[in-house]
Amino acid sequence: MKKNLHRLRNLLLGFVAFFATFVALYALIVVTLSRIPLNANFESLPTDQAGIDIYVRTNGVHTDIVLPAKTTIRDWSNMIPPADLHNADGRLPYISFGWGDKGFYLDTPTWAELKASTAFVAATGLGSTAMHIEAIEQPNTNTTIRHLRISEAAFQSIVADIDRSFKLDAHNHAEHINTTANYNDHDAFYEATGRYSIFTTCNEWTRKTLAHAGIKTAVFSPLQDGVMRFLP
Repeated sequence: MKKNLHRLRNLLLGFVAFFATFVALYALIVVTLSRIPLNANFESLPTDQAGIDIYVRTNGVHTDIVLPAKTTIRDWSNMIPPADLHNADGRLPYISFGWGDKGFYLDTPTWAELKASTAFVAATGLGSTAMHIEAIEQPNTNTTIRHLRISEAAFQSIVADIDRSFKLDAHNHAEHINTTANYNDHDAFYEATGRYSIFTTCNEWTRKTLAHAGIKTAVFSPLQDGVMRFLP
């Protein structure tokens, strides 16, 4: 009996030591790589040069990419019915795109309501994912909203990455999630591809999308600061 208790104690101590080491190593990787720039030579196009205006915004935890609702390259109403966003009249000219864990989006309206089970599923990649879409006015830039003017090629790259993030039905429409967890009158949730984890977070989705388009960002950033740090 004593031997079994001793073994159990050693196993628990070993697990705690492993977990502490993993957390410390993860934190070191995040802090280091989120400060190393990728696409270091990128510059936003000047306002007198042809390009497409996009925005990146953060709420301090989560980042979104904000694109025009309609351009010559993409009219998002062909994928996302404007009625879903209560924007059938087109009054709101921009759309915000965010990707993340479905449980976080739908079951955790505030951090105070975060359940340990939701956090565990999200961290380990066991759950499904969702896209959060919102129709908005053209943003005003500030410390939490950055403006970029990019080339059509860069814009097409961002659009392609967003397309791949949606689960589409047979008519190439986004699969709408029926929920009352909406944040306001102009947002909606849709089924997404991919798995969320501590290595593939909402901010990593934003970072990768920007990086694929040649925009300056961090090498790796599961937190929002590595995304926003390098934007003008």
